[in-house]
Amino acid sequence: MNTLKKLLTASLTTFLVLGLVGCQTTAPVDNVAEQTRFDEFVTNEIKMYLEDNYLSVHQTVSKPEAFGVDVNNIVVQMTEPWSENQVKETLEEFETSKKEFETFDRKTLTEKQQNTYDIIKDQIELNEISNREDFEYVGNVFGLFSGIHISVPQILSDFVFYSEKDVQDLITLMGSVKPMFEGYTEYAKKQKDAGYFMSDYNVDEIVKYADNLANQGYGEEMMAVVEENINAFEGIDDAAKAKYIEQARAVYTDSIVPAYLTLGEELTKLKDPANNQFGLAHFENGKEIYELYYRMYTSSTLSIEEAEKMLEQRIVTSIQAMQTAMMKDPTALEMVQSGEYKAGYDSYEAMIEALIDWSKEQYTEINIPEYEAIPASKLVSDGVGAYYITPFIDKEGKNYIRVNTKNAALIDDLQTFYYIAHEGIPGHMYYYNYVVQNDIDPYNLLLSTHLGFSEGFANYGANYALDAANTNEALKEIMRANFDVNWALSALMDIGVHYHGWTIEEFNDFLASYGLNGEGMEATYYMTQSNPGVSLSYGIGYFQILDLRAKAEAELGDKFDVKAFNDALLKSGNAPFSMVTKNIEDYISSNK
Repeated sequence: MNTLKKLLTASLTTFLVLGLVGCQTTAPVDNVAEQTRFDEFVTNEIKMYLEDNYLSVHQTVSKPEAFGVDVNNIVVQMTEPWSENQVKETLEEFETSKKEFETFDRKTLTEKQQNTYDIIKDQIELNEISNREDFEYVGNVFGLFSGIHISVPQILSDFVFYSEKDVQDLITLMGSVKPMFEGYTEYAKKQKDAGYFMSDYNVDEIVKYADNLANQGYGEEMMAVVEENINAFEGIDDAAKAKYIEQARAVYTDSIVPAYLTLGEELTKLKDPANNQFGLAHFENGKEIYELYYRMYTSSTLSIEEAEKMLEQRIVTSIQAMQTAMMKDPTALEMVQSGEYKAGYDSYEAMIEALIDWSKEQYTEINIPEYEAIPASKLVSDGVGAYYITPFIDKEGKNYIRVNTKNAALIDDLQTFYYIAHEGIPGHMYYYNYVVQNDIDPYNLLLSTHLGFSEGFANYGANYALDAANTNEALKEIMRANFDVNWALSALMDIGVHYHGWTIEEFNDFLASYGLNGEGMEATYYMTQSNPGVSLSYGIGYFQILDLRAKAEAELGDKFDVKAFNDALLKSGNAPFSMVTKNIEDYISSNK
């Protein structure tokens, strides 16, 4: 996996896996032997991924040895510090795996294996493009929404202890922040030389964040959570807790704080009015770069131009739907005007229960694990509404959703209800457990990173799940349409800034064309500018799923079965839309 793929992801704990290309062999082969060899190949890919990613092992597998992983080979660190040698080694590993993959003939594999094969094969084009030398220094690892400097406090505050060694590992993990920042600072210098460095605004925001952590109490909030978690762990006595808290505090003071301050100082030295202050389109090969981001974040079968038309039409129909609902029910209009967007539930537990009951009529029932929505730490970025903590894939246990609701009065808000549905049932939590319980290859959960489908599926579920809210029917329609407008606008802003090269003035003009006040939107512009592609997954993937459902309903009429449709959506797990679309077309043709 090359540097770009590491930098484009929204989390330190996942990355784009090797994209591999397949070719057809012509000589007769023993199918059973080939199938065994393919399983061994996939298992080895998982093994290499886990051995390179401590956080993924800690968070997603309870028995790494079952995947052939030698835990003694795993380095406890946030991520391997960037270096030119590390990039070279990664590219060499990619070529080795690619050559082995090319020896497989898809026709000799089982249906389940063919699904995995197709997912891997799809990723080769993405990887081959991102491996281009002129794309080497494109990715911004310090994005304003999901940069590593923002991810570190969240990772440390969410870290779970299963044994005393985990407490020790947390302290080691804290110590890895400094070398990680040093590596990516060197990357930033190379990026500057290559002409791809971030905007001055982005640097200033990083400096503010570093100062907030070091001097304004943000770091102390992080340490308070870390210490609270250590004290709450029942696997060690009070003396051990005191010892580890003292060690963690020392690493924080002597390593993490200086690392953040040094990061800000070093990046400030790279500021320059000559740096690109706008979107990717202002680079020499910017449109090509954005096409890579677009594919990575959407896995879409649509071109960028086709996606724009879809998004624009969605805004028009959604605004019409809002107007119709408001005229139909004046009570709903009064609720909107007063800001009374109530879901009708006074607790997360009540929301979860209602969503589970509603989902039984819409989705194939699975063994739903015990799960709970709890308030997120204060450390979570304001831009994050909620998130699902991925559980072990090889062990049953409680599932958790963290909701960024800092004001208890917002628990009853329809937006909170939407977040719970998106992250839990019928969104990410349903998808994750469906894949595990339906014996879809673990590769799908660990290494398939098709964000367009995974985020699109979660938004699709949350959209329909508004039916389960205990509130005015017209208000549900208004909020459903409002969410759709927001997703479409966010995606269009991303395309405008990075594909069309909008300036701030053009950005504001775009918002004004929809009757929105574009003044004072500099922060939103630069949030979009520093995180190319991130918003695409939520909008484009989601609307493609809505279009697939509309197509199935139109062609099947009374024969349309929502549970069967949702099963078809999930048949390939987390897959590109070329595969998802084929599965839906097969569902339609087999039920006419």
